[in-house]
Amino acid sequence: MKFVSRDDRARLNEARDTKGRIRLSLELAEARLRQAEMLTPLQRYDEASAQLGSYQGLIEDAFRFLQERGKNDDKARDLYKRIELTLRAHSSRIEALRRTTPYEYAGNLKDLLTYLRDARTRALNTFYGDTVLREEPPATGEAATKKPASEPQKTTQP
Repeated sequence: MKFVSRDDRARLNEARDTKGRIRLSLELAEARLRQAEMLTPLQRYDEASAQLGSYQGLIEDAFRFLQERGKNDDKARDLYKRIELTLRAHSSRIEALRRTTPYEYAGNLKDLLTYLRDARTRALNTFYGDTVLREEPPATGEAATKKPASEPQKTTQP
């Protein structure tokens, strides 16, 4: 359950510039993670899960805000790098929470860790832009056994 509370949304909308808004988003996310870390040893897993849902909502909101901004200049890349560094530090903390959380709640934390890994990748991909060409996955099945038509056939002479 990922969300951004009304209070957090109001504070984010008051931010004057892009850098300030991203910094505030990361500070609010840090506070949510800290709350979840305090609630987990007290075995208040439902409340900790709600805090982590808010954490994920704040991170998604930061990415959405940067994408809507539309610029992919040096300043935007600096902000993406700040997000990536923050998420890298948070990943180990969330992994520690996952290890101390019962099985019923650990699935949510595993999903959050997967989301963070993908978010870090998305942030780092902004450094490469459209100039990176992706390889096509290897063909499987019948297409893999047939040779392409453009490749000349080798013949053997008796």
